[in-house]
Parts: sequence; structure tokens; C-alpha cells
Amino acid sequence: MEKESLISHFRELRTRFIWILAGILAPMLALIPFANELHSFFIAPLMRELPAGGR
Repeated sequence: MEKESLISHFRELRTRFIWILAGILAPMLALIPFANELHSFFIAPLMRELPAGGR
């Protein structure tokens, strides 16, 4: 088994972090135009259970 240097491990870690970041940011950026609709969809069950007028 070939021994890898610490620098190569850090490079691999950096590459994985970049892929993770891209995997999180890409869907978020794609969903920005639908933010209001998504908010309404997810908050609807809560709004049905809250009393009218709040407080």
C-alpha cells in the first residue's frame, strides 16, 4: 500500500467540501424563485392549527 502525504489528504478533503457545498448551493439557488410558494406550502398546516388573530 502506497503511503499518501498529509497534503494529499487535505486536497482530497478540500475537494469533498467543494462538492458538498456545490450540492447544497445548487438546489438552493434553483429553488429561490419558488421561495414564497414553498413557504406557503410548509406553513399551511401550522396556520390551520393556530387561533385566528394570533397571540
